[in-house]
Amino acid sequence: PSGANFLNVFYPPFQAGAFHDCERCDGECSISDWDDAYQLVNCRVAGLPDLNQTEPAVRKFLLDWVSDTVTKYNFDAIRIDTVKHVERDFWTEYSQAAGVFSIGEVFTFDEQFLQSYQGTMDSLLSYPMSGILRGVFGEQQGMQLLQQTRKSMISFGFELSVLGLFLENHDLPRFLSYQPDTSLYINALAYVLLSEGIPILYYGAEQGFSGANDPDNREPFVDLRF
Repeated sequence: PSGANFLNVFYPPFQAGAFHDCERCDGECSISDWDDAYQLVNCRVAGLPDLNQTEPAVRKFLLDWVSDTVTKYNFDAIRIDTVKHVERDFWTEYSQAAGVFSIGEVFTFDEQFLQSYQGTMDSLLSYPMSGILRGVFGEQQGMQLLQQTRKSMISFGFELSVLGLFLENHDLPRFLSYQPDTSLYINALAYVLLSEGIPILYYGAEQGFSGANDPDNREPFVDLRF
């Protein structure tokens, strides 16, 4: 149920005070206005319990956890999800505690909004460039948009070589769901692999997966006996 504090079952330190109080959220404590900065941080995403990282005990627990986990499993890097739903200053400490390369997902196609997260971690996923790639190759918009977007992002202070460059992921419809031309798909993937940035390929690209919106874009390999 959306009102449950699921983490209390596994982590007793997380009692009621460790979660946001749902003030200014809707009746389910969910985000109703995605342009409201307060709701983005303090309300729940998909009904999940929302920890309050400004609480010292919560903050310390999470910083200790990421440090111990990276050390235990000898990770080379970490990907941080749903970055815009937590206070920015927490991510600076979190990335430092991890002690390895960190790349974060700020789900926005707005270059200026993405720029506001620069410096909180080592790298960010380049949603703005992903959107342009999907437009140029998927909707056959003008190729000049690629260069225009590059220049625009550089003007915002982005170092393109360290941004995560991708065409698809689990939150976006797969390319082939709206553009069946595989030659355009191959060219878009070639741009991801050969252009500036850290290339990220979503599983199933090599199989030609074509699922549209979630959950159809998260197809299981088992169906293909892969």
